[in-house]
Amino acid sequence: MLLSIAALLVSCTPALAHAREGFVVGWTAPQECPSSEELARRTALRVLADATLRARGTVERLSGKYRVVLEVESAAFHGERTLEAESCDDLATSTAVVIAMSAVPAAITVATARGGSTASSSVPSAPSPAITPSPVTLPSAVRSSAPAADHPSLPTSKPKLAVTRLQARFVVDAGLLPTLGAGGEMGLGFVFRTWLHVEARVGAFASQSASLAADTSRGATFLMVSGGARACASLTKRFEIAPCLGVDVSHLASQGFGASKTSAASSTLVSPEGGVRLYAPINRWLGVSLGAFARVPLGRQPFIITASGVVHEPDFVAFRGDFGPEVHF
Repeated sequence: MLLSIAALLVSCTPALAHAREGFVVGWTAPQECPSSEELARRTALRVLADATLRARGTVERLSGKYRVVLEVESAAFHGERTLEAESCDDLATSTAVVIAMSAVPAAITVATARGGSTASSSVPSAPSPAITPSPVTLPSAVRSSAPAADHPSLPTSKPKLAVTRLQARFVVDAGLLPTLGAGGEMGLGFVFRTWLHVEARVGAFASQSASLAADTSRGATFLMVSGGARACASLTKRFEIAPCLGVDVSHLASQGFGASKTSAASSTLVSPEGGVRLYAPINRWLGVSLGAFARVPLGRQPFIITASGVVHEPDFVAFRGDFGPEVHF
């Protein structure tokens, strides 16, 4: 009977190692990945018995790799880390190592591997020689987004740009030009905290003509250039669905024709806009985006031929759509 109880206690020890108060470790991951309980067990094997920490991660598959965005809180570290690996099992081991490192003060020796080579930093050992954690090493298959100069004690990371996006798009506009306008634009975007996208853009549209209703021989040729900025908040990961708000500034220039004396005129339209952007990745570096936006011009200057009538006036509400590739770097 005593032997049975002892065997039961021994078998329960690994599970209890990570169920103690103040030690919460887990992640949300695809089915083929190790469970949260397994991640907690691997972490518990690498920390002191009285370590207090909380860690939570989200795993996603990206182009044949696995990536985890990890948030950790401990006495020595509070912040976020991103890790990648070819297999989810390797990712679990490395995640456990990083979590364990976050609970280790800077005075404890830690060895980490980066770029396939091992770099170590040694300082005096912990005050208690009786309990000294052994050095830990990240598998070479795992790449951390943390800079190589980071101290092993994992200082709190500062908010930074995660991704830069270079955009080229085909654009159509309805409402600002006399008829449906077509053009192109270039954009530069940034991603903050993986969900907030901010972009600036500039574009131009093909010229088009409009005539007087009563006399089609007289009218004007219009040319429009535009620029602006918008911010989008992604509601999903990987395939992104992001509502957006922004402002557009369009300059509409015209040149009259058909009259004995013609003149040029121009108007600058400032338009608040709202809409949605969809983004689908092709691989880690390349994807395609589709956007649809409505805008309300704050000023609508009509283009008039003196003593003849209005040639064109922008609509109360204009619409714009775009489609094109994005390069991430």
